[in-house]
Amino acid sequence: MIQAMGNMRMRWLAMAAAVCIASVYGCAGMVKPDVLVQPGDAVMIDYSCYLPDGSLMITTDAAKAIAAEGKKAANKNFMPLREYGPVSATAGDKALNYMLQRDVAEFLEFSVPAYLANGIVNKPYDRRMQISIQGEIPPNIQKNERYTKIKRRRRLPLVFDSGLAVTRQRYGENIGPGDTVDFEVLPGTQLRFGEIKGEWITCNLLFEDGLMIPDPLGHKHLVKIDEKNYWMITENRVGEIVRAGQLIGRVDRIEEEWFWIDWGHPFGGKPLDCDVYVHNLQPDKTRP
Repeated sequence: MIQAMGNMRMRWLAMAAAVCIASVYGCAGMVKPDVLVQPGDAVMIDYSCYLPDGSLMITTDAAKAIAAEGKKAANKNFMPLREYGPVSATAGDKALNYMLQRDVAEFLEFSVPAYLANGIVNKPYDRRMQISIQGEIPPNIQKNERYTKIKRRRRLPLVFDSGLAVTRQRYGENIGPGDTVDFEVLPGTQLRFGEIKGEWITCNLLFEDGLMIPDPLGHKHLVKIDEKNYWMITENRVGEIVRAGQLIGRVDRIEEEWFWIDWGHPFGGKPLDCDVYVHNLQPDKTRP
């Protein structure tokens, strides 16, 4: 009887094991393995890439881009794109090697997909994953392409003339002497309109002395000189990431009247942590 009970127990254990195996592999067989990206595969990539401090630098996600655009003061290095949505790429290092062989600084929207195309090889399709990328300085980049010298201080007028038609198109057809509007070119400042002289209208720039304005090149510091002029001073620090149009660089050195930007370091010399999704465009690359 003891032997019979032992045999029954073994059958129950076997049945339980079979149920566990079926629950893992399914009744039709084992779980089908992920299809992995291979060099040369034509793919579409969605990505959002973040700096080490967690700030978003670039994304193909329109919703994330809108949110980042609304936080310019806190995230001056966010790179807006002309269009949003997945980008096409060929998996492997071909695009990356071509880019590194060029002698110019590369736009961020081109360099990030090139690094990601290399990083997705042997990664699964149709899965959200994390990929870290670290840029390389193109070995043949020309000095005049890599470095830019920019004046730190500019003496600018507090009172200036603006085209009347353009001003009214921007601020309203009824704009006239005595009206005051927010000057979106320099957030935190205002324009007070004065005399109309034919096709021109006088503008007075108003701001609190010492105003600091976030700027892709650092911060703009506005300091009044007298009743007619003010200094616009760019404030930044060595190693700081900066942006000009579609280029990302970092401050290389600062002199009394000038600062230098190094555009040769992709992503400003910082690693990027990217949230990536690779769409499978290969009809023959389906799970077996």
